Amino acid sequence: ARTESGGIVVEGRDITTVIAPDAEHRILLSASEDARLRRRSTELADRGEAQDSHEIHDQVIRRDRDDATVSAFFSPADGVHGIDTSSLTFAQSVAAVLDVVRQGPTGEPTDTHTDTKTTTPASYSTSDSGAS
Repeated sequence: ARTESGGIVVEGRDITTVIAPDAEHRILLSASEDARLRRRSTELADRGEAQDSHEIHDQVIRRDRDDATVSAFFSPADGVHGIDTSSLTFAQSVAAVLDVVRQGPTGEPTDTHTDTKTTTPASYSTSDSGAS
């Protein structure tokens, strides 16, 4: 539980189910494979470590495969809010997380896919500038 001095934010693929299953706010950020590949490619290029697209694809897919043996991290578990960031910028993703936190731990998402656990915030324009 959060103390008067604030709280913490922890990220990782099994945080919401294994590490902190009783956290006040549990949020699973997801993105399509294409979005994750594009972001990884941009990240490497920004660091001057450009790689072949096939190498990047292999790295991302291998990590997904390896992590899937430990945790079911692509779908939000019961009580976890899912946010699909595939078409959101970094700033929009942060805003979507803050919206979930403001709703409170039992708040209902404002807009959802057919999967009622995954929020796709309709109020976020994908034309905003910022890193995705």
